[in-house]
Amino acid sequence: MRTSFFGLETALRALEAQRGAVEVAAHNIANAQTPGYSRQVARLTPTAPYRAPDITGPVGPGTWGTGVEIGEITRIRDAFLDRQVVAQTSLAGRYEAMEKTLSEVEATLNEPGDSGLAATFDAYWQAWQDVAQNPESLAARQVLLARASALGEDLAALDGQWISIRQDVDGQIADEVSQFNRLADQVAALNRQIVELRTAGQNPNDLLDQRDQLVEQMASIVPIETRAEDDGSLTVWQGGVAVVEGFQSDRLLVDTSVPGGLAITWASTGQPPDVGPGAAGSLGGLLDLRERVIPGYRGQLAAVAQAIAVQTNAVHRLGISLPTAEAGGTSADGYDFFVYTAPTATQPLRLELSPDVAGQPENVAAALPGMGPGDGSNALDIAALLDTPGTVGAASIEDAYRGLVGQVGADSLEASTRNGNTQALLQSLEGQRQSVEGVSLDEEMARLVQFQHGYNAAARVFTAVDEMIDTVVRGLGLVGR
Repeated sequence: MRTSFFGLETALRALEAQRGAVEVAAHNIANAQTPGYSRQVARLTPTAPYRAPDITGPVGPGTWGTGVEIGEITRIRDAFLDRQVVAQTSLAGRYEAMEKTLSEVEATLNEPGDSGLAATFDAYWQAWQDVAQNPESLAARQVLLARASALGEDLAALDGQWISIRQDVDGQIADEVSQFNRLADQVAALNRQIVELRTAGQNPNDLLDQRDQLVEQMASIVPIETRAEDDGSLTVWQGGVAVVEGFQSDRLLVDTSVPGGLAITWASTGQPPDVGPGAAGSLGGLLDLRERVIPGYRGQLAAVAQAIAVQTNAVHRLGISLPTAEAGGTSADGYDFFVYTAPTATQPLRLELSPDVAGQPENVAAALPGMGPGDGSNALDIAALLDTPGTVGAASIEDAYRGLVGQVGADSLEASTRNGNTQALLQSLEGQRQSVEGVSLDEEMARLVQFQHGYNAAARVFTAVDEMIDTVVRGLGLVGR
């Protein structure tokens, strides 16, 4: 049987429910600018009626409603958009890392420009032509030696800069691995808190938002896959390895003592992560730069330097130096002009003047045997090596260097373009997701007014029922007085 206080209890539940809905709206408004926050909604549901229908129950007009309660507080999420954002975040991480490093590589070339290596090449080959035009001039020969030495120094300096950039990439890789490990540990810790709260019957929306944000940060480093478990935990996979499972997390290890200078493996299996050539994520991009792109540039530069040394020496050995030419000799001196030392992973290439000509401009073999000291034919032949096809592979020395410059520029432009495209698509996806999951202050204000009116109405019901009870309490027994 319903009591006189039945209406008070119904109004009280309404007051509590509307107040709770106002508090949820206030929480949304407070976090409208919080990164990764998802809009929360208080789901109002009617409470159990009085009383549940059964064959022994009282006969009447039907069950009586007992009011309202907040059934749950849920966050608004779109699983499809979330997966799209995670995948795009991995691509954005790759191209952002590559664009930054490739722009540094491109800047070291300083092409086109007066201080680039192309200008040094031009000065070097022009010096050979000057010697060919005036082979008896020691001044022209000294200028040639100075420009040849400068060419070797500039080639070594450029190679050294690329070694330094590659070492910076190694540092970035170590930083990214450390960050990934920290994120994995944090996800595992949040798994524990979320499972504990879910077990206690609560819905930890804010912790879920934090975990999702950490997962997106992990995806920007290494491409991952996720699976939500029934207990509320999240399992994170990478190439068949469970990075986070339950309350435990795996770790990536960086070993710098191996041949090649760097190896990355999983602590649990000793196997490398699945970040092969072209892999998404900043780690994939950095490893591509370290293992393929920068060594490729260095290899092309070394091929140019080696071709200069080999081809110049081959022609130079055919000529005769100034003292021999003055004596009317006919035999070649056989002097090398350059000494080339191949680069290593940590040491730049070296292109230096040979001991036969360093500091001895008269030993520059500008003439051909039997032609006399005024002959510059051999110097002219060396000057012609600049654009002789087949010197570096199928290309000339000049074309090979231009090809290297063009490749660096094209790779940098491609990384920049792809980064711009992925960032634009990521922003578009974020916009779509915000339209679903984000907080609209206008909508929250409207809901706030709605819940406020509901609260006021429930309070009015409470007052009305209270006045009715007051009438019963104070008025009974006073009739006829």
